[in-house]
Amino acid sequence: MNQKIRRMKIFNIVLLLIAFGVAWFSYSINTSKKLLEGIELNNSNFVKRIPISFHTNVFLLKGDKGKYILVDNGTPDDFNLIVKELTEKYNINIERDISLLFITHAHYDHAGSSSQFKKNYPSIPISVSSLEADYLTNGKPLMASPFGIIPTLFKAVLTLSKNGSLGIPTVKPDILIDTKDNKEIFSLEKFGVKAEVITTPGHSIGSLTVLLNERKIAILADLLASSFIYSNRPSWPLFVEDVNETKKSVQMLIEKYPTIETFYVSHGLPFSRQDLIQWFSVNKHII
Repeated sequence: MNQKIRRMKIFNIVLLLIAFGVAWFSYSINTSKKLLEGIELNNSNFVKRIPISFHTNVFLLKGDKGKYILVDNGTPDDFNLIVKELTEKYNINIERDISLLFITHAHYDHAGSSSQFKKNYPSIPISVSSLEADYLTNGKPLMASPFGIIPTLFKAVLTLSKNGSLGIPTVKPDILIDTKDNKEIFSLEKFGVKAEVITTPGHSIGSLTVLLNERKIAILADLLASSFIYSNRPSWPLFVEDVNETKKSVQMLIEKYPTIETFYVSHGLPFSRQDLIQWFSVNKHII
């Protein structure tokens, strides 16, 4: 009898813990959603986040006089979706309104539709880091090393699903960006958007970050990601070419650019400066 009562108590405790966990998770999701809505509303005059495949975002930067810059363009399969979003949701005439196709880094899920954009809209220039231009020209984009067991399995499955190759249609970039190790800032103002480009290596050798709205907003691409559990918190990306360079780039952004309030990432949701500082103070020692 006593054993049966003990089992019932344990069962009730487990149920309470599950209920608490569900309630906490629901609260966290709702809180994150409200924070996200507030962040994206506040920044809507400067940047639009467009979700596509692979839990990936591309970004539409809004400039003066109706000009826009498209940051990244997904995989080769994302072209039609991006065009539909631009034309139907944002009422953009791509040939007239998009002044630049900006590529943060030459990975399959960020530069995969470049060739299709060039074929359909040949007047729009494509830019990329001078360190990664060859990956576009030869159609063999670099893929960073998986960071952990799950990314390793993911890369293996992805590679097999593409018949052993993560190649993309070749395209010759029009503009090569070289910031001279950030001794120089590359301005996007000539393309109608008040924004700057800096180099933030780590995820890839030539990864670029865009700063806009007087350096209050940063688009990090894959330098970091956001957490799957706490969607408004940072996390390490699934693939990292150089861990130490990644840490240095994050540290540089925190110290050198104290005006940045919001960080957008290509995989996940945006997070605040405070969230980044708190997370990095703990997690920079983990890897």
